[in-house]
Amino acid sequence: SRMNAVETLPMSSKPRILVMSHRHPDFSLGGGEIAAYNLYKAYRDSDEVEEAWFLASADRGRGANGAITPRRANEYLWEQAIGDWTMLKAAHRRSLVNGFRDLLRALRPNVVHTHHYAHLGVEFLRLVKEFDPNIKLVLTLHEYMAICNNQGQMIKTNGRLCSRESYDDCRLCFPQQSVQDFWRRKDFIQSHFAYVDQFVSPSEFLRQRYIAWGIPADKIVVIENGQDDVQPLPPRPLAEGETR
Repeated sequence: SRMNAVETLPMSSKPRILVMSHRHPDFSLGGGEIAAYNLYKAYRDSDEVEEAWFLASADRGRGANGAITPRRANEYLWEQAIGDWTMLKAAHRRSLVNGFRDLLRALRPNVVHTHHYAHLGVEFLRLVKEFDPNIKLVLTLHEYMAICNNQGQMIKTNGRLCSRESYDDCRLCFPQQSVQDFWRRKDFIQSHFAYVDQFVSPSEFLRQRYIAWGIPADKIVVIENGQDDVQPLPPRPLAEGETR
C-alpha cells in the first residue's frame, strides 16, 4: 500500500529541517508554540542548516478538513485536530497519507523536529518513518499528555497532585473507562513514540516523569526552551520615595 511504501530521499550534507507545532503563534501564544517557532527561526537563519520549514495545526472554523496550505514563505498550516483525545488519534486520518505525505515529498527534509502532538495526533510520527526511515525524528515534550488522560496536567480529577500513572489510579479519575482501556491507550501512544529517534525535555523534572512512564533514559535529554535574542526592557522608573 502507499502507506507502507518506503521512499528514500537523497541525503544532504546539511540538515533540511521541518519543525512542527500543535499551533502557530500567529493564532495561539502558548509557550510550546513560541518555543517551536523560535527554534524554526533559528534553524532558518543558521548557515549550518540548508533549509527549514514550519508546519502547525490550525483551526479556521471549518473543521478538521485536512487541508495543508501556505501561511507565508516556508510556513504551512494544517487544518487538523484530535478525533480521540484519550488515544490521541488524529481527526482527519486521510490527510496523513496524502497531504502530509505529499508535503514531505515536496520538501525532502532529513530532520523532522516536532513540538507536541496535540491537535495533530500521534500517527504522523509513524508516517514520517514509513515515508523515509532515514529521517531523523525529534520530539520535544512540553507536558504530560501522553502520560495523563486529564489534559496532561498530572492532577487528579479530585484536585490532588499526581506523581505517576497507573492503570488503577487512572481509572479512579475516569471510572467510565476500564483498566484495559488505559492499557490500550498507553500501548498505542508508546508504539508511536517508538518511532522517535530523540526526545527533548525542557526540564529534568519532566524528563524523569517520562522515564518512569517508559521512555528509555538515554533517548531523552534536557534542553530548556530557547528565547529570542532581544534587548531587555529598561528598568521601570520609580516614583519619588518608591522602592523596588
